Amino acid sequence: MGRVGAFLPRAIDLDVIGRRSGRSRRLLLTLLTVGDAWFVGHPNGPVPWTRNLEAAGLARLTLRDGRSVRVRPVRLWGGPEREAVVRATWSQQPFPANVAYALARRHIRRVGVYYRLVELPEDAAADQSTSEGR
Repeated sequence: MGRVGAFLPRAIDLDVIGRRSGRSRRLLLTLLTVGDAWFVGHPNGPVPWTRNLEAAGLARLTLRDGRSVRVRPVRLWGGPEREAVVRATWSQQPFPANVAYALARRHIRRVGVYYRLVELPEDAAADQSTSEGR
């Protein structure tokens, strides 16, 4: 992550397999946290990387400390957990994105797509379901 990490303290790399290409796709995302749980998402609804994440059902995070962790995404459809994640964007996204997220909160609440990332042991089966939580 190098110099990017100095400016984006919550930046992580997410590697996910493309649903059409079958190739690894690497993304730089903000890792949101609420309590001990990890979250990623997109404020404007489903986009290619979120569709890939759902289709793959697994991904690999590279954290700021260099650790690589396998995770399973669990989509948040509504409720207090999703609301807490939406609220976290206002304080955890870097400036000026945090301001944009706060101003667009009604839109994000309506269409944003967010996932809890459940850490998996390295020997977990690759076909884990995306329907259960941490």
